[in-house]
Amino acid sequence: IWKDIATKIGKSTDDTKKRRKNIRDSYSRNKRKPGTGSAASTKKKWSLATHLTFLDQVECERESTCNLTMKENMDVSLDEERDNTSPCEATNDLPTETSTRKRGFSKSKSVANL
Repeated sequence: IWKDIATKIGKSTDDTKKRRKNIRDSYSRNKRKPGTGSAASTKKKWSLATHLTFLDQVECERESTCNLTMKENMDVSLDEERDNTSPCEATNDLPTETSTRKRGFSKSKSVANL
């Protein structure tokens, strides 16, 4: 699919993927509310924002790394719920395990990972 898109727009496959990621990330940053306080400035509406609202309805999967094994992670999950600390905050030289988690946004909407 990336070859087809790259051919249609006259760019390389890698350039096309980078551009898509840049646009998606820019949309995500643009959606965030500005900080509060006197230093917070008003954001100018991004010209592509109205064309990218479909991204709000697609979930994004993000990879995360933890220094615990799967069994240790399961054992710690109850403790984590009780004191709201992440078992992955501590770092050491243990082998790591990678998992994919869905990142949610407010109002049950998410950004796309196209």
